[in-house]
Amino acid sequence: MRKKVLEKSVAVISAMTMLFSGAIADSMKTVIAAEADRVQQVSQIADTANQQVSQIADNAKIPGQGNVLYQNNFANGNGLSYYEGLSASTPVYSGNTLTIPGGNSNKVVVDGKTYTDFVVEADVKVSQNSSNSSNQGGIIFRVTNPYGGVSDGYNGYYFGIDAGNKEAILGKVHDNTWTMIARKKMTVDYNKYYHLSVAVSGNEIKGYVNYNGSNYAKIIATDSDFSSGTVGFRHWQAGATFKSLSVSEYSPSTPADTYTNSVLASCADPDVLYYGGVYYMYATNTTGANNGFKVYASTDLVNWVDKGWALVKDDVYGTSGFWAPDLIEKDGIFYMYYVANEHLSVATSTSPLGPFKQTEAQQVPMHETKEIDAHVFKDDDGQYYIYFVRFNNGNHIYGAKLNSDMRTMDESTIKCLISPQASWETNKANVCEGPFMLKKDGVYYLTYSGSHFESEMYGSGYATSNSPLGTYSKYANNPIMQSNTLVHGAGHHGIAMSPDGKEMFIVYHCHSSLTKTEPRRLCIDRMHFIKDDNGNTVLEVEGPTITPQAMPSGYNDEDVVPDSVKLPGQGNILYQKYFANSTGLSYYAGTSASTPIYIKNTFTIPGGNSNKLVVDGKNYTDFVVESDVRVYKNGGKTSNQGGIIFRVTNPYSGVSDGYNGYYFGIDAGNNEAILGKVHENTWTMIARSKMTIDYDKYYHLTVAVSGNEIKGYVNYDGTKEPDIVATDNDFSSGTVGYRHWQAGSSFKNLKVSEYVPDPSYGTSIEITGFQYSTKAEGLRTVYSVTDKNSKVEKVGLIYALKQDCNESDMIIGSSNKNVFAYDATGAGKLSTSYSDADYSTSYAMTMILGNVNTAFLSEPTYVRAFAKLTTGEYIYSNVEEYRVYSVADCLYKGCLMGTLSAHEYLYNKILLRVNPDYKAVDYIWNGELADM
Repeated sequence: MRKKVLEKSVAVISAMTMLFSGAIADSMKTVIAAEADRVQQVSQIADTANQQVSQIADNAKIPGQGNVLYQNNFANGNGLSYYEGLSASTPVYSGNTLTIPGGNSNKVVVDGKTYTDFVVEADVKVSQNSSNSSNQGGIIFRVTNPYGGVSDGYNGYYFGIDAGNKEAILGKVHDNTWTMIARKKMTVDYNKYYHLSVAVSGNEIKGYVNYNGSNYAKIIATDSDFSSGTVGFRHWQAGATFKSLSVSEYSPSTPADTYTNSVLASCADPDVLYYGGVYYMYATNTTGANNGFKVYASTDLVNWVDKGWALVKDDVYGTSGFWAPDLIEKDGIFYMYYVANEHLSVATSTSPLGPFKQTEAQQVPMHETKEIDAHVFKDDDGQYYIYFVRFNNGNHIYGAKLNSDMRTMDESTIKCLISPQASWETNKANVCEGPFMLKKDGVYYLTYSGSHFESEMYGSGYATSNSPLGTYSKYANNPIMQSNTLVHGAGHHGIAMSPDGKEMFIVYHCHSSLTKTEPRRLCIDRMHFIKDDNGNTVLEVEGPTITPQAMPSGYNDEDVVPDSVKLPGQGNILYQKYFANSTGLSYYAGTSASTPIYIKNTFTIPGGNSNKLVVDGKNYTDFVVESDVRVYKNGGKTSNQGGIIFRVTNPYSGVSDGYNGYYFGIDAGNNEAILGKVHENTWTMIARSKMTIDYDKYYHLTVAVSGNEIKGYVNYDGTKEPDIVATDNDFSSGTVGYRHWQAGSSFKNLKVSEYVPDPSYGTSIEITGFQYSTKAEGLRTVYSVTDKNSKVEKVGLIYALKQDCNESDMIIGSSNKNVFAYDATGAGKLSTSYSDADYSTSYAMTMILGNVNTAFLSEPTYVRAFAKLTTGEYIYSNVEEYRVYSVADCLYKGCLMGTLSAHEYLYNKILLRVNPDYKAVDYIWNGELADM
């Protein structure tokens, strides 16, 4: 579209004048002048974890539980058979309960029933028999061939509670041979009813106690020995009472996407760092523990990609025994606390991928005393604490404040916090190790592993305190996860949140098999805080599991973005990339490099600053480029951006921008969409639009580019107007790519399409010319608005002196106090359009100069037109630069003023004042317009 110098017929609209005369004009320069922690890592996981309902619902249904198949309220013994055990005790039916008052190992079995997949449930309470350590009562199921006179005497499974040992138990019996499958510690009081539920489908068995709709199964196991049978009850070494027996249909649904432990081989002592939308996992390399540490990357905690060696021993302290790394980020530096030669040391890197190194002076242990298994935690007040293990007739957990250098401890604060004492902590060795800290509601939960890692008692528990350095009280029902006959070596762990932050996972190792320790393997299972039966907040683990489990929440559903809807004029696809790899792409580091990661058709820049990825060998002029973009939180920065760069040429590294071209992106820190441009390393803001931008959520960005017009959309749905519309002539063609700013970002589904828009479609605004009014003694700006769909609510102009502002300041609501905006009124609407576009209307506004000082007439001034849409959004023209002297010079030399007196006014009042040597020009006006 042309800009025009307007003829005299453009009237002076006095109602639209901006008065800058007298003293105000003299002060024009001052009146019109120039704008880590996703993530605290797991230190704050507890506060964002699911908050579970604490009250036990009466007989809450297990997901998949259907119609009742059988029910017995024990009014009598009809339909039941009694089989005595080692010590007979006659069953008693009274008050709708079945009681076996004493004896040992007696059974009551439902006659003539066979169930395959089902839920069996009943209320069970156990009497105390202090002469025996185990006082049990429970349900038997898939039972065949029951008989009496022995301790067991059936084929089938048993799930029960043991009030003597405070645990739930799952086992199986072949005739009279008992096999323990798994057990889980819990509170079991004597003479108190517990609602036991067993859900059985195929080879999977889930045993619940007081299921309330939210709490986990106490035990999840698989076993294929018995496929069907009847149900009943059994007790052991104490009397027990049973009531409300029922059997229901059971058809559990299988999640669309699942994982099954283990998820990665050759890993032990795992630690997970979530940074910039990517999980980084560091572990003891069980097949190369003397070399250093590898790093693995994932976006879902399940699918891991080997990213090579993050730390190699030649760069750091230590020669062998590289164990148990722990990572934390502070101010853009990543600290790895690791074990070598049974000592702790600290290496650093500017990237989570490494390389982690130490200077020669830093290649020393934290203490000369042997120490292992460090974990660093940042408290809410910003203080960092370190938890670690020392040897003293076993492994004991210590804690201390870290000094600000993150490499040394405040020696005066070192304190022993947990020592091995309980039986589950002292099997085969006295061991409490592998500490990890959570905080919830002001309470510190120090989790850890107990017993020798090859012990059948090896597992994980926790202790609590109101202070980060104790005193700590161990949870009464430790361990909350323990090895069993299906999973050996379930212990040393870290903790991480799901991709959407709604679920908490324990990330731990297990043994290679039931008979072989190495190479240990990586497993993950859900855990949460929940209220127990007494209303206390406790930690609960759903595991260890070996059955298919639903993928971590948000691994996919949070990635859903609106279906890509074509813009009017959008044509065939010219280029498409799903980021399975980096083929055809070039990476350019910014001011802080961050290695790109390609996982699951997603390209992620996990951190750093201002890095770019550019498609090689492409050149587009008019096109639509679109992609899905999400931004991760960097709490240390106010602006957290990710977006598309386009019409890009000359990309290069080592600077904050480093290309020629445009950028359209989202800023989750400031909740806005942004359009800007870059000349090599000079950034210019073109326009911004306020909107809600959530962290860790994908947005579909679409940019339509035709000629000098740019339209940017966020989640275009086929109806919405552009979020930003602008015109700019700086860059006419180039390739496309991505850029991020001050936060990690992920990108996927890049697509470039043809674009041949309807020239009259949509809404845009441009400045079409300038004129000087001698009558009003002011500079008139004419601008034109294209508004096919009647979306414009009001229009106006923005003014500022160039020397006192940036182009990015020229917006409505600018924080620069020297930028002024003025709304037009109906009187400013012109009868003639001065735009080449259809559906356009032109407006004129006059800035009355009066007796301004001479300097002001020659100083460059910015002007920009704006239009507010009915959606509340603003669109803008280019920022135009003019000088009153330059406009007057053009009008005078072209004899474009309508009268001789107006022609001479320019010469005497403006041109000579600025330039006393200005040469006069004879006035010959022919009524034509002249191009600027």
